Amino acid sequence: MRPSQALFDEQTAKRLNYVINTLHAGVFRRLHNHYQPLYGDDAKYLCGQILNEALVEEPNSDAAKKYKAKNHELILKEARTLISDPDAKKAISFLYTAQVLRLQMSALSGNSLALARISDLTKRATELSIEIPNTTEIFDKGDTYSCTYALAEYAEQFAKANYDITDITPP
Repeated sequence: MRPSQALFDEQTAKRLNYVINTLHAGVFRRLHNHYQPLYGDDAKYLCGQILNEALVEEPNSDAAKKYKAKNHELILKEARTLISDPDAKKAISFLYTAQVLRLQMSALSGNSLALARISDLTKRATELSIEIPNTTEIFDKGDTYSCTYALAEYAEQFAKANYDITDITPP
């Protein structure tokens, strides 16, 4: 499919899901590498909750919920420091962009909650001083189709840099 064709298609959705999952895992791993020496086994909960805070998501396990309740101030404090790591900040900014694009697809498909979620993400990004780049800032042509390829390439490189792996293939 050429970039001039449909704004969003199934392949673009798959690519955005890949970007979201890969950047999420890569940022988690980067944070874990930083926090593990300081917090030991609790680092996994701290990193997960920092990401949840940045992405306006709730914990998905009882242990994570307990950790959040007990360490909420630490989580907020560390989420605000994400901007101090330029690589993590860029990855999260691209993660925001991929999520917004994916939510736009969802809104066009009739998901009435997608626009509220975009608003929540935008508000949180502003609170954390992390920009959400538009498609032109990521790929100079500015079209969504080409932008998702650029995001996938970045996600692949970011994951490789943070996981010491070589076999990641975007859709």
